[in-house]
Amino acid sequence: SLVAVVYLALVGSLAAFWVNYWLLQRIDASALLFMGIVEAPIAAALGAVILQERLDAGTYAGALLVLLGAALIAREQRRESASA
Repeated sequence: SLVAVVYLALVGSLAAFWVNYWLLQRIDASALLFMGIVEAPIAAALGAVILQERLDAGTYAGALLVLLGAALIAREQRRESASA
């Protein structure tokens, strides 16, 4: 059991690091950061849909705040790029 946990931790960490490095060569760093911000609400939604996990009001509220913050960041970035 411990070997499985260590394996998953190492392989998962290495895979995530490699994907981030690969993406960073192909997209802007701010876009990569944006993807990391919206990852948690998307993962929670997928867990609810695919695995029938129950989400409480706090999860919905947190996801809404994260997505609203990400939308504000995206709007500001578009506004800055349009004025530049």
